[in-house]
Amino acid sequence: MNKIICVITILLLAASFSISEAADKPCFCLAPDKITQSPDFDFVDLNGNKIQLNQYTGKVVLLHFWATWCPACASEIPALNALREKFKGNDLVILAIAEDSQRLVEPFAKKLDMKYPIIIDQYGSMMRSYHVKALPYTFLINKKGNISCIAIGARDWTLSTIDSYLDDLLKE
Repeated sequence: MNKIICVITILLLAASFSISEAADKPCFCLAPDKITQSPDFDFVDLNGNKIQLNQYTGKVVLLHFWATWCPACASEIPALNALREKFKGNDLVILAIAEDSQRLVEPFAKKLDMKYPIIIDQYGSMMRSYHVKALPYTFLINKKGNISCIAIGARDWTLSTIDSYLDDLLKE
């Protein structure tokens, strides 16, 4: 019995070390199997501005799918605000795609002080075109409009490895 407890303890300790090490490595997202052009879209944001993805050619786009009912999505908002502030003046654009109604998103976005454009995709057409299967779901799109990285689930967007990855994308 003591052997089993000892083995389990060692496995748990090893797992906790590998998890904490992995948190700061550049494997925060998945690379597509092949070069994939991101689907274009044509929507209006909460402020009434027309947004088309192709208007951001030459910029790096962080396309973030989320919903008001998703606790993990809400937990990312302060880090996304910080990321936007950190890269202000660079060619990084953050676009949030909400899988909710405007009636729900407006007060939520105001309460959490979301500082980047928010697009309403209430009926999921954009989610379908990007094959989003879970929330939060984030795409990093390079300056040529190709998907360079896919992050499934919540991330700490303030990690230095993410900054380095974005710096590399911005230099391309």
